[in-house]
Formats: sequence, C-alpha cells, structure tokens
Amino acid sequence: MMIFNGPALASESDNIESVMSTEERLKSGVDTLTAEQRQFLNNWLKENYGRHTESAVARTTADKPSESTEQPAKLKATPEAIEAEVDRRVAAKLADERESEKAKQSDSVFEARLTGDFTGWTGKTIFKLDNGQVWRQRSSANYRHRGSDRRVTFKKNWMGGWEMTVVSSRKTVLVRKVQ
Repeated sequence: MMIFNGPALASESDNIESVMSTEERLKSGVDTLTAEQRQFLNNWLKENYGRHTESAVARTTADKPSESTEQPAKLKATPEAIEAEVDRRVAAKLADERESEKAKQSDSVFEARLTGDFTGWTGKTIFKLDNGQVWRQRSSANYRHRGSDRRVTFKKNWMGGWEMTVVSSRKTVLVRKVQ
C-alpha cells in the first residue's frame, strides 16, 4: 500500500492523506474515519514508523560497508503487513467505540412498572417505580390514564432530558429523577 520513509513522516505537514493515493485511501477506508480518528492514526504512524525508519536509515548509512542482517522485526514488515496491522487496530478501535456507544444507549433506556394507583399526570405528578426510583413530572401536560397496564419506559431525549412513556397508550411526558 504505502512505504513510510523517515523524511516523509518527520515533516509535520505530512499526514496519511498526503502520503496515500486516492485509490489507496479508498481501499483502506481512511476517508471514512472521523477527523479525530485520522489525527490519531497520523500521530500513531509518525510515532511508530517515522522514528524507527529514521533510526534505521541513520544506522544503515553509518554501517554502509557492513551488511547487517539483524534488523528489528518492525523494519522487516512489508507494506501489506503494515497496512493489515493498521486496518486491524483501526477496526478494533472502532469496535470499542461502538460497544461504548451501545453501553451508553442501554444506560439511557429502561423499562419499569408504576406502583400504587396510576390515573395519569396533571402537572407536578410524582411517579414511584417498582425498582425504587422516584420521578417527578417536568412539564405542565395533562393525561388521563384509563387502563390497568402500568408499564412505562424511560429514555433520554436528544437534549439530555428524560421522557417517560406509558407503554399501553404511548403517551409521553418529560420527567426528572427525584430519587
């Protein structure tokens, strides 16, 4: 895919996007990374391959007459092996981020059952749940519940506030946790 040489990576202006061709960027998926992920990858490549290659170039230049066969394993890596390792690490990082996002989402959604008599809400209604939590209505909305199903779901909305939804009627009200 690409060969990193010391001078190319030593320059602060060089990054993976400028070293790779359009076809290489497309095949590797580098263009699909976020700006933060590309910056991390650029820094990682500079730290891990720029430094090793530069020192190898200096050693080879100094030891030109002798033919040294003892090279660190990283210097024997082919461009394909480097590309595969970069792909593996980027995929692992993305998988970790997806898992943490799923964990965040599962922390922001749960189902419970209301305890006591539930007839709806009228402005400042207190909701007691079977899991011991207590929630208070945040909006001035009114709703008259006529069923016996007391299952409710809680989820964070796009602004970070909580919404409680009655499962049977799908009526939603803004709430905040009291206890």
